[in-house]
Amino acid sequence: MKPIGHAIIVLGLSFAQVAALQAAWVAPPGNARTAAPPAAAPASGTPAWAAAPAPPAAPAQVAAPPPAPVRPAMLPVPAAPPAAAAPAVAPLPAKLPALPPAALVPDTGAAARTAPAKPAGGDVIPSGAGLSPNMPQVSGGTNISSKQIEELSSSTSGGSADEWKFQFHGYLRAPVRFSWGPPTPSVQPSIYNPQSNPNGDPRPAGSFRAPYAPGEAPPPGTELHGLPRVPGYNYNGWEYTNTIGGPWSQLNFSYGNSRVMGTVIVDSYNQTDGGYRNLQAQQGIDQVFLTVNVPEAFGERGGLVWNIGSFGNRYGVAGKYDAGMYETYLFGRTHTAGSTWTANLSNLDAAGDWSLVAEGGFGAKLDIVPFMNNQNYQIFQNIPSGSNNGSPYLSDRSPDYVPWAGSVPQGSTYLHHEHLVAKFRNLLTLGAHYLFTWTPDDNWSPINSRQISAGSGAVQVGSAVPRARGPIQGSMEIWGGEVKFSGGAFGDGYLGYAHIDARNIAALADALEIGHSYGGPQFKQNYFGRSFNGHTGVYNGPQNETGIVHNISAQYSFSFGQFSRYPQEFWGDGTDLVVTAFGFLSIVDSKPPPIALTGDVASGVTGDARRAVWWNMSTKKLKFGLDAIYTPLSWVGFGGRFDMVKPDLDAAYSRTPPVQDNLQNVPLGNPGGSDLNFSVLTGRLVFKTEFVTHETITLLYSHYFLGNAAYPAFPYEWVAKSDADALSLAATLWW
Repeated sequence: MKPIGHAIIVLGLSFAQVAALQAAWVAPPGNARTAAPPAAAPASGTPAWAAAPAPPAAPAQVAAPPPAPVRPAMLPVPAAPPAAAAPAVAPLPAKLPALPPAALVPDTGAAARTAPAKPAGGDVIPSGAGLSPNMPQVSGGTNISSKQIEELSSSTSGGSADEWKFQFHGYLRAPVRFSWGPPTPSVQPSIYNPQSNPNGDPRPAGSFRAPYAPGEAPPPGTELHGLPRVPGYNYNGWEYTNTIGGPWSQLNFSYGNSRVMGTVIVDSYNQTDGGYRNLQAQQGIDQVFLTVNVPEAFGERGGLVWNIGSFGNRYGVAGKYDAGMYETYLFGRTHTAGSTWTANLSNLDAAGDWSLVAEGGFGAKLDIVPFMNNQNYQIFQNIPSGSNNGSPYLSDRSPDYVPWAGSVPQGSTYLHHEHLVAKFRNLLTLGAHYLFTWTPDDNWSPINSRQISAGSGAVQVGSAVPRARGPIQGSMEIWGGEVKFSGGAFGDGYLGYAHIDARNIAALADALEIGHSYGGPQFKQNYFGRSFNGHTGVYNGPQNETGIVHNISAQYSFSFGQFSRYPQEFWGDGTDLVVTAFGFLSIVDSKPPPIALTGDVASGVTGDARRAVWWNMSTKKLKFGLDAIYTPLSWVGFGGRFDMVKPDLDAAYSRTPPVQDNLQNVPLGNPGGSDLNFSVLTGRLVFKTEFVTHETITLLYSHYFLGNAAYPAFPYEWVAKSDADALSLAATLWW
């Protein structure tokens, strides 16, 4: 870890040095990167550039007048008119010499800048330690300016506390997308065991075969598929690339005044008319909360914001106003009902350069997903009902209206979190975060929590974990830090590190989403080895649910249009080329628990010393990419992107030996290493009505370079091979 630590320190210091350099070379006083509006001409008709110096700043209670414009050195200073009554007005010069462009001059300190900014006072939604719960979730990489982001969040500013008003904000993405590749096999993979079925084998003769081995040739031909059969498409997988966006709609309704505001959020990740009535996707009234604003809580130092209800806090975002190109929350996104306090403090130093955000909160799940029967039922429908046989074919799906409850019953789950963020002149942001979520495992079941075999009554091999002895607390502790550089013409950068200590997490509900994992069950599958192999339909371990994960996220965006126009402000309203580099690294340390090696007779667990190797899921996971978008005209842009995904650099997942299927008696192991790798090359056309607007229409083509076992995301993991080509046309709008 030392080289990684050194790299983080070096990159962090680099961001700090660039911020210091920009802070030391600023536009002349009175020019905030663009020339300030000219002062009103005196009544005498004297030119504005020759007016008398501005009077001294007024007391703190009265806003200070803007400083006088800087007078170029080469222009003569006209003599002040005599103090006589009604003096004759000097005629204006026939032609004023052109003012030279503003030059970069060394900063002379606090006196050269305007007075420290006072608290906003009227805003219900000032900045916090992460993205505001009131701001709609926009796709990572969305090109939204800071001016537009102010319009995207519900807030009330100005006026009195009695001025109640209604606000409506939202975001939509409506895509049509498909891929093409090998056709669906007519002889389908199956591991069904008909021996305990009194009605015999429901599968017609010749209609089934063993699951495809990694690299095995798929059926010949090409077929068009409506839901893309490509890897990295499922948001709930670590491999997610955010290349082909799916449907998403979010409607934020807010009503309130400058003191208090209520918000109701309705959202969905599917559209019924164009698809089907997917009850899980139609999330309905997703979040409901009240925001209380006390802007004078700390006097001139700042205010306090209090959120109460069901809402999501988002921490560790690599993008400026979104979760970054991979749409990942490094420290987590909360999914609880609870409360969060945010203190926004400014004017902490004489120059007004530093501000501080202190945030803390707690919450709990209102309810958890009920555990219907056992883990097999959660994946496949059993035939006959009540058995553990599974479904006849791996292509058969359980009803989508039944959420997956994990491998064991989930318990009541709680969360508390604390954050401290320091900001330097909107250039540099330093953040420290701590989150802890836990469950007492209060829904522990003697059968389902121990995964007892329905036939023999024995504890299954996969349950050689401490939970087999009885209820045990499950928890995840996350702490880390981040550096965010908002350099304007010098680009925007992000570097963050998260340390995740996960213990006995199989029963931990999704109070916290981290690394594309909702709660403990998904985090285990994404980081500690997949106990269930969706391609083969076999549970062959490992069952590790404890380990340490080090996540590192980095992103840097550079706008050539903004740089070329410096020091003038540039909001994207012109020709531009934006290049973004991004990456995500996970270092996993997860080994089998002692009970898996030694066993426990009293609990019915048989140990096996060989699991020290078979269940050692310590590995590294890496994905990185480069994106560029060139906008030569107001109505069209041309983009390209490349992603490389390596989910198992140390080939840990293939350490578990294959099991023998009880019907076909063929090896069915977990693939790992380079077999899981894939890369994506994407080109896109972006259409819009103006350079800076609220809508985009994106035509996208992606080509995939596939490893032998880079199978499609759920629900098509069982097919022989992923499709190599995909096309998407998507419309987005935010308001």
